[in-house]
Amino acid sequence: MAISRTKRVLRSLWLATQYFVLMTLSLSATTFIMINGYELAFTKEVPFAIALTPVPVRDIIDRNTSPQIVKDPNSGEGNFGHPLYLKLTPTSTRLQVVPAIYQNGHYLARQSTAQFAYLSPAKGGNIGNTLVYLREGWRTINDPSTLTVGDNVFLDTDRDWRYMFRISNTQLLPATTSFILPDTTTPDLLLAITSSDNKSIQYVTATFVNLQNTQL
Repeated sequence: MAISRTKRVLRSLWLATQYFVLMTLSLSATTFIMINGYELAFTKEVPFAIALTPVPVRDIIDRNTSPQIVKDPNSGEGNFGHPLYLKLTPTSTRLQVVPAIYQNGHYLARQSTAQFAYLSPAKGGNIGNTLVYLREGWRTINDPSTLTVGDNVFLDTDRDWRYMFRISNTQLLPATTSFILPDTTTPDLLLAITSSDNKSIQYVTATFVNLQNTQL
């Protein structure tokens, strides 16, 4: 009888341990999902969350942003709306584009979207020079080297207009290397694709080709 009672006790303890582990894992998963959801909903960086991650693009923005944009960040929009989607023809990738997120001295990037910042005022009614930065990954661009000179890049706006750009240069540089975008009379689009470890950035420069109304 004593042995049978001991087995029952051990079995009860084992079941209780399994239940405790299961509850702990469930609670941890729920908490992880909640803090990532909070981070996205309120665009605030939260410890242990990964929905928003710092990326090394502050130097790019600081060095290439004109004084006019510093004074009025929206002066780069032009007459055809702000960026809403980025489309890359080589990879058939279409990404949502949202305004750059700046907190606590650094810029943040979401896992599955791109972020934009105007670098110069509007040019002839068109958008000004614009930086679009994003994190390398399967949700965005898994292999930035597939973007090559001559490929087309499209930037759709919230007013049903599409800017067409053509890639003129690509360059992989250490994240600590400064990058200066030459200013031209027509808009330039600069993609900054940061590596997963934030040690390098693939710069893709694209020159303006034309503007299309997507409703026609």
